[in-house]
Amino acid sequence: MKKNRWCPPNVYKVPASSSNPTQRAENDPTVIDAPIKAEKFAQRYTAMLEDMKKNPESNGGPPDCVLLCRLREQVLRELGFRDIFKKVKDEENAKAISLFEGVVRLNDAIEDDSKRVENLIRGILAGNIFDLGSAQLAEVFAKDGMSFLASCQNLVSRPWVIDDLDDFKMKWTTKTWKKAVIFVDNSGADIILGVLPFARELLRRGTTVVLAANDLPSINDVTYPELVEIISKLKDENGQLMGVDASGLLIANSGNDLPVIDLSNVSPDLAYLASDADLVILEGMVGCLLHVGNNGEQHM
Repeated sequence: MKKNRWCPPNVYKVPASSSNPTQRAENDPTVIDAPIKAEKFAQRYTAMLEDMKKNPESNGGPPDCVLLCRLREQVLRELGFRDIFKKVKDEENAKAISLFEGVVRLNDAIEDDSKRVENLIRGILAGNIFDLGSAQLAEVFAKDGMSFLASCQNLVSRPWVIDDLDDFKMKWTTKTWKKAVIFVDNSGADIILGVLPFARELLRRGTTVVLAANDLPSINDVTYPELVEIISKLKDENGQLMGVDASGLLIANSGNDLPVIDLSNVSPDLAYLASDADLVILEGMVGCLLHVGNNGEQHM
């Protein structure tokens, strides 16, 4: 049976935004002759896209998001580019870490459990919208934690395309999960101001939390080593996250090297850790969906 494959309408175009991998590669200080090699990347990858435009079966096609991401990373790595977003990821992480305490305190000040978890989930959604090169992100980082939480209300309005939040809040107030596995996405505000406050709340309720991060760098996604470092910076000398015991927080290498994931092909360690999980959360691509919701008709 032929599989239906979906790709963005501009699938055969190299992006012109500030997230353009060619521009990022040009400024990679770890690669000798980076501008020259970045131009080679652009030429090779564009040629692949043109080939698939003429013959969708070329280069391992027909094209889908997995194939396009894999080809992009393959060409970058062949030319010596290992992590073209490293500098900006480090900058984003540092800024978000400085805001973490304020965001957590504001969440903790919400006494009603149902309202608090809704605010935490809005934080996850808002954090995923603020991507690299976004003017909104720069504005949020220029303000304090309250501005971030206010943005959660302003940017993420209900009803959502698929909106089961009320059902989730009902379960949240009536049960406690034994173990949660959260597949994380971007560096910066996404992981630190969105996911981690939510994970901390789960820990406070007695849930073991497994954060699954990429093995290798791919665009601005947080990697396993980076997440280990982030958590170590946020924990205090007693191993707590803002007063919450973090001994039940586990960080797992997903074995993935792309910004999309095949759940049938995760690392053995993650498969083992997830074997007794009763809550699984996949966090990512929310920003794309919400921007579509803001600017045009949604098709799912």
